Order: sequence, then structure tokens, then C-alpha cells
Amino acid sequence: MKFRSAAAAAFALFVSINVAYGRDDMSAFKAFVKTFNGKAAKAFATKDGKFFKDCTTSDFTYVNHKGKSESKKASLESMKQMFAMAKSIKVHDSKSLNYRSEKGMMVCDMVDIMKMVTTGQAGKDSTMMMTS
Repeated sequence: MKFRSAAAAAFALFVSINVAYGRDDMSAFKAFVKTFNGKAAKAFATKDGKFFKDCTTSDFTYVNHKGKSESKKASLESMKQMFAMAKSIKVHDSKSLNYRSEKGMMVCDMVDIMKMVTTGQAGKDSTMMMTS
């Protein structure tokens, strides 16, 4: 994935996470992902950084499209900055592309389409559509 700004990369960070679940029950995992997607969409809309802090492990590491790693603390700080500059954030679509079992975990690859509206220095709104 390529992002045009640090905010887009931070925004995509939590949306494009390959969600892992520690059981072999595929139907339960699919239900979990569906519920999680709804909660994540609400957290973006309400700019709830605590949700993302609580749903990631302490050893969480974000790796961007260039292979650069970022700690959980740095990732959450980027998200906090994005939330501060956003007037509104909305998840337009979230699709689960592939479910599989890998190395003892259940994995789901997802694509999300999101819209973020910001107010620029001149007071004009700017809209950014992101696919991750």
C-alpha cells in the first residue's frame, strides 16, 4: 500500500490490521471479525483512541508499506494527531477478503474504504478518501 501522507498511513494502520484469533473455529472467527469491524468503525467516527489502545497487545508493531516499523506508542500518537486534525471520519466499506488458519492463528485480510474531512488553515474543508 502507498499512502500520500503520514495521517493516511496512521489511519490505515488500525484499519488494515490482519486480525488474528487464537482458535480453530472459523465461523466464530468470522463473527468476531464482523463485530470488531463495527466497533472499529464506531471508534473512528467518535475518535476513540482508547478503543485502539485496548484492542492491541503491548508488543504491537506497525510496519508501513516501506518496511519501517513503529511501536504501539508511536502508532497511537500518530492516530491521536490524526484525530485532532479530523473534522469527521467515516468507514464507508469494510470487506473481508480471505480467512485462513496460519501458524496456529486465524487470520483475516481486509480492505477498507474510509473518508476523513479536515479543516485547512484557510478554514476550508478538505476531504480525503483512503483505501487500505
